[in-house]
Amino acid sequence: MSQGLEVFDQVQKDEPDLESLVSDWLGRLDAALQGHDARQLAALFRSDGHWRNVVGLDRGIGTISGRDRIAEALLRSATRAGAHGFRLAADRVPVAAGRIAGEDFVEAMLRFETSASTGIAHVRLQPSESGGPRAWTFMTAIDTLKGHDLETERLKRDGTAYERDWKGPNWADRRAETAKFADREPTVLVVGGGHAGLTVAAWLKALNVETLVVDRTERIGDNWRQRYHVLKLHSPIDAIDLPFMPFPPTWPKYIPKDKIAAWFESYVDAMEIDYWTKTTFEGADYDEDNRRWNARLRLADGSARVVHPMHIIMATSQIGTPVIPNIPALARFSGPVLHSSQFKRGQEWANKNVLVFGTGTSGHDIAQELHAHGAHVTMVQRGETEIIQVEPSAHMYLDALYQCEGPPVEDRDVIACSVPLSVMRKEHQLLTKVARANDKPLLEGLRRIGFKLESDPDSPGWPTKYFTRGGGYYFNVGGSDLLVNGDVGLVQYEDIESSEANGVKLKDGRVLSCDLVILATGYKGFDDLVGTLFGDDVAQHVGPVWGVNPETQELSNMWTETGQPGLWFAGGSFTHSRIYAKYIALQIKKETLSSSE
Repeated sequence: MSQGLEVFDQVQKDEPDLESLVSDWLGRLDAALQGHDARQLAALFRSDGHWRNVVGLDRGIGTISGRDRIAEALLRSATRAGAHGFRLAADRVPVAAGRIAGEDFVEAMLRFETSASTGIAHVRLQPSESGGPRAWTFMTAIDTLKGHDLETERLKRDGTAYERDWKGPNWADRRAETAKFADREPTVLVVGGGHAGLTVAAWLKALNVETLVVDRTERIGDNWRQRYHVLKLHSPIDAIDLPFMPFPPTWPKYIPKDKIAAWFESYVDAMEIDYWTKTTFEGADYDEDNRRWNARLRLADGSARVVHPMHIIMATSQIGTPVIPNIPALARFSGPVLHSSQFKRGQEWANKNVLVFGTGTSGHDIAQELHAHGAHVTMVQRGETEIIQVEPSAHMYLDALYQCEGPPVEDRDVIACSVPLSVMRKEHQLLTKVARANDKPLLEGLRRIGFKLESDPDSPGWPTKYFTRGGGYYFNVGGSDLLVNGDVGLVQYEDIESSEANGVKLKDGRVLSCDLVILATGYKGFDDLVGTLFGDDVAQHVGPVWGVNPETQELSNMWTETGQPGLWFAGGSFTHSRIYAKYIALQIKKETLSSSE
């Protein structure tokens, strides 16, 4: 979950001594596990240590904190899984010194075995005055299912070395026929063909799990292509590769929306993903007896089809149904009111007056595009907003690990996955203070015009807002400068007295006339869809989706099994989707193998 913020270009001092430190800890770990000694195992961890399991030694994804709780749970899970052979991963990133959340440590990547899988692990160790090194964080994750690694599964698809039946169908013929699912059912139905859906579908394809992706848009990539005209991704290219198929090194640092949309089309073709466009998922009922879904689809020609997958993955992202709040200040306005999802081109509103409600990312981007096309824009702020300069401040949090020189992205993903949320939060609190110092001139300028900045001095910054509410921040790519310079106006919502047919009246007597209102007010999340598409009983079994679960210390019901058999959720950033698609796919592959035995 975390973004793994260690920097790899630091001096690795006394590497043999660092390896000895890790080897000593591993020897004691092996002795504690083999001897089923919980007390000895607890002594290997700091009192405030953390164990994060990502389907490595037990089902699901969860974090346990505190040495005694870790020892009890780790011993139980390791025994049940038949875990053994913890050792340094000689073929991965070497042992190194690091620093995170204000603390120094030695980190190492490990390998281990269970009865059914091979695993990858990561540990952050600190010396102690007595008793040897102790772990601050320990992460165990599944790496492969034995007998079902990528090469073994590829060979199953290869067939003969060369086509022998020259009269039979070729590759393109077979692909077209396969995608119809005319004579079989998909094992997995993925709802949503954006980056979350495509990454998990690619992994399922690699593991030979029959998967169908459906999306209601007309073309693959339209979920990006149809957004406002000048949109670019805010994350740099180094961090957002899709599985198995990295972006070309000649591409720009920030990818334009139409370029990423075209890449999605190429990706679906290259990865042989079965994908139905113009197909709407209308809901599903679960057949407990057969352990399959009756999933209702509305096809491109208007006809209906019911498919019966074992699993449904909702990959519609946490950006779902638009939030259109009741805003009394617009009660009498007679002009057009559009949600940000409906806004397409700024050039249509040249020389017009526009009010933009909302000061998050969409609000700023839309205001900036409208201004560029000659519109007269005023932003209406309703709550505090975290503002961060896109470079360098915004990417200290998420992308530092991916933008420095170092190991392959596969190793970086393991490190990114290894930081528990609580440690990540402490690191982000420190980084937010650094970001605010870096961005001081901009932030002071915003305060001067009355912009309400995030006021919590100990705020963990925008990533926590993303995990909890999916908004409330903006990476400044010029929109904030327009506000500071007075090129775009600013009004606080509480300063509006009433609405008029042609705009709003302020408490100081001014009337802001407008030809258009944009509601950059965000989106509802997964929760909004579960009851509608699956029924209230399923929604109660699943519970909240997204947002931090204090019991598991993870995002609720993301990338792992839920309270409803066969229902999964995939979403988050490009980086999250790449990392966790593998773990969803391996969990589902394991279940399909169990059901066929």
